[in-house]
Amino acid sequence: MNSDPKKGRRLLAVHNLILSEGDPSKRMKLRKEEAALLAELGNISAALSSAEALVANYPEWPAGHAAAADIACRAGRWMEAEELFARAAELHSTSGREDACRRLRTGPLYRLAEARGDYSRCLELCSSTGELATVLTARSMRLLGRLTDLPTSCTDSLSRRLMMLEAAWAGEKTTTLPEAALEWGGPEPEWRWRFIVEGLDLYVSRGGSASDWRQAVAETKYPILDPRFGKERNRFTSMEALR
Repeated sequence: MNSDPKKGRRLLAVHNLILSEGDPSKRMKLRKEEAALLAELGNISAALSSAEALVANYPEWPAGHAAAADIACRAGRWMEAEELFARAAELHSTSGREDACRRLRTGPLYRLAEARGDYSRCLELCSSTGELATVLTARSMRLLGRLTDLPTSCTDSLSRRLMMLEAAWAGEKTTTLPEAALEWGGPEPEWRWRFIVEGLDLYVSRGGSASDWRQAVAETKYPILDPRFGKERNRFTSMEALR
């Protein structure tokens, strides 16, 4: 277990607040935080129990399902996580929060479907508007063995970097990829990891040195909630150029 004193103290405080809080909506958010803290502290068994109770007690709260899905990922329960993320997306959509629904569909749901090789599902998940959906449509088509055009430009950083990766797959230069991985910034560590894994392989296949990716790999913060991560990290660990 992780023995982070600060998080341990916060967990105790949250537990006490749950017992004293009379507002159901505040207590609901505290329960979510409690489950997340348990997972961060490494008590996955307790975190899973807390997440199960969260979903059971607040079945119409999409954030609760998404939080439980994150914990299921940490436990390696990938199919369960996918089902929970899908339910969270459905609840967001039913409530008219299409942006939140889209973020789940083009984020964890897409990656989990891709990890198990269901590329038709990937294509379905990005069948919406927006730059990221457009780039992921091109990615899905490539994975399905079909050719399609990439957008000419993207304004948001995630879409722009994933477009760089898809352009590299299509044969464009790879020389800028290591720097882009280093300058990633922001959230979406799972997409950053995909960028590193695929970008590094493409870079090396065209004569580049794996050592140019050493810093990006070393600076990767764990956990990476993707079923492919463990095997890929082990492969990188065995590469002398990345040590």
